[in-house]
Amino acid sequence: MEEQAPGRGGRRGAGNSRPGDGAGGAPEAGEGSRDSGQAAQRAQRERGPAAPQRRHGFQSGITGTFFRVYFKGYSVSEGGVIVGAALGGSIRDSSGNELLQLKRYVATPTGKNVAQYYALVDVLKSAQSMGARKIIAYTDSRPLHNQIKGDWSVSTKAMKAEYDKAIGLIDSFESFDINLALHGENWPADNLAKSVSISQRQNTASSSRFMFHCVICLEDVQEADIYTLTECSHKFCSSCVKQHVEATVTTGRTFPVACPQGECTKKFTEGECKKLLSEAALKVFMKKIEEERIPDAERVYCPYPNCSDLMDRRTFLDPNPRKLCGACHRYFCLDCRVPWHTFSTCAAYQRLPLDLKDAADAKLYRLAENQNWRQCKKCRWMIELSEGCYHMTCRCGYEFCYTCGMEYRNKIQMCTCKLWDEHYIIGEEEDFSDDGSTSDEIHDPFYKTRLCRYFANGHCRDGVNCKFAHGFIDMFFSRLALN
Repeated sequence: MEEQAPGRGGRRGAGNSRPGDGAGGAPEAGEGSRDSGQAAQRAQRERGPAAPQRRHGFQSGITGTFFRVYFKGYSVSEGGVIVGAALGGSIRDSSGNELLQLKRYVATPTGKNVAQYYALVDVLKSAQSMGARKIIAYTDSRPLHNQIKGDWSVSTKAMKAEYDKAIGLIDSFESFDINLALHGENWPADNLAKSVSISQRQNTASSSRFMFHCVICLEDVQEADIYTLTECSHKFCSSCVKQHVEATVTTGRTFPVACPQGECTKKFTEGECKKLLSEAALKVFMKKIEEERIPDAERVYCPYPNCSDLMDRRTFLDPNPRKLCGACHRYFCLDCRVPWHTFSTCAAYQRLPLDLKDAADAKLYRLAENQNWRQCKKCRWMIELSEGCYHMTCRCGYEFCYTCGMEYRNKIQMCTCKLWDEHYIIGEEEDFSDDGSTSDEIHDPFYKTRLCRYFANGHCRDGVNCKFAHGFIDMFFSRLALN
């Protein structure tokens, strides 16, 4: 025996057999009152832009095997601001046995009426996938009930979009009816939606308890956004760590990349850097890794300005200094570190005046001469003495005398130059008297025979009272005064 489901407020459908209805037969002539009623219904539908023009599966009394669907949507707010929606739904057979529970959280700000439509669309999609052909829906939302029935129009674009989805699903069923459940009849879906809302609030409260204060950006971030360094376990927000590693690699300030925590000497591992860098920065990083694996004394760079490819001196087994760059395929001199000098030997090239050598090299050597720099005889790196004795140790390990360039052997000086002379090459800027005070008097012209290292950098604080020469012109006139 087939069970008949009670319907509430159903207006029309293919299953009705009411005389005069479009589904049951042609209207009888002379029934003016019925024609007036139908005209009023058409006018009502026309007034609401969202009211459906046809509802071929909608009926108030459904017989046979059918599905009951319950749905509920809540707006979820935090601090008075809507942040999402909690949806719940229950699909049951005609005997009331639950077949499926639906729970979902929508992580976008959603009004309560739109949330109700979200829930309706979810249960209808699920019922459709289960093969349901006849549906009786239950809702405690009077606006949604009346809009689906066609009595009320849809007011907002967001609601209209979901309304259209729901109507499209409704029209796919053989029969459909919706009932207004105002006295707790919608409890299956209501409980599910509330559980979603409570669970979301608990998750939000739990995550807020694990906020971390980043010392770089001074912002509070969630635990999921914390990055912990492998070597030292210092913690920062992931965004700051990525920016720090990428800036360090691309600008070449320091390498390997150091921990940004103050006074921490630990470094990022190679694997950490590879995971944090962008594709472009990763290419720069890999070149730096290759460079770090070659000792300073063995690094050779292509002397052509538009190439500068890095090579390992140890790979050149042929004693001939004429080498071919593997990147630009041009020849250069390994000993002179210049493009290959075709018509002269290395010794002859080194004896050439600066003007006959490369213009850029000439400028460098003139600057080195003016600044009293020295060039390492092993790796040809330029070195400046800032303070200390004249026993110099280059970054390649070569030791020499800064005064004459003679090599130190086994830490033993091979020349007779002074090991320490405060006023020979460089001196202090301030002249302290016996009582420790600084003299404000203009210094003796004798002191003007030494260059001021601070003036060259533009940071001399003594000005005209400085006891050291501010350039060669100042030194020249000081010597004239002595004579």
